Amino acid sequence: MAGKRTVPATLRNFQWMRTIDPPRRAPRAEACVVLDSDTFSHAAPALRDLRLYQEGAELPYAIEQSFDERALDSGDTPLDDRSLYETSATGMLQQVQQDDGNSGMQVFRASILLPGHVPVERIKIENAPVAPVALGMRATITSPSLLGGGAETAQGQVSLAQPTLPFTIGADLQAPAEVNVFLTGRGISPGRIFLEMRRRSLCYRPESASPLKLYLGGGDIAAESDSFARTFQSETERPTAALGALQLNPDYRPTVSQKWQLNRRSK
Repeated sequence: MAGKRTVPATLRNFQWMRTIDPPRRAPRAEACVVLDSDTFSHAAPALRDLRLYQEGAELPYAIEQSFDERALDSGDTPLDDRSLYETSATGMLQQVQQDDGNSGMQVFRASILLPGHVPVERIKIENAPVAPVALGMRATITSPSLLGGGAETAQGQVSLAQPTLPFTIGADLQAPAEVNVFLTGRGISPGRIFLEMRRRSLCYRPESASPLKLYLGGGDIAAESDSFARTFQSETERPTAALGALQLNPDYRPTVSQKWQLNRRSK
């Protein structure tokens, strides 16, 4: 008869888990997996509670973030930013005002719910108008207990030639927020708004060709530091692993502080 499956005690305090399938052509190679907005919204701030396991053993990892070298040198994000981006959240533009005169000025608005902990570093407009139009954005925390934190705002211009604009919000928005985007000008059409973050990838060195498990949602349980992260070379090309869907950890047992937080949210 098969023995009872054992689970490391600390893993029982992680509410969520995801399977990582190694690259098919190089399952034993050092690899990276792209992290999506679900990972950020269900993990602790700055991803400090991620834990990676393979065949019951913890693996060290490093987080790699895509950056344009020109931005690293100057400190400013260029309009033709060559960083790789992933979607943080999306919304639909809808017309809210049409000028009655002959100016043809229009106002379109999109309201987007942004989960807590999810970074936003750029906004992209689908079906951007040919001529530049004004863009304004306001992010407001939706939690009544945190409304005293105020709102973050930004403004700029977008057009067909430049449908993206650097916007960094969310650095202080650790709670869910409502993001309202306004476009004001001529020739605006309905379309999607993309809030985007620079691509973050979790990179690791496997011990075998077996699938891996990524645990998250451990709250104050921080990941172990390791020499792999300190010696990691970000410019090295690595094959890409596949990140599975978010699922509940079947062995989840909340800590005392986690129970307190859950009870607080339910009230």
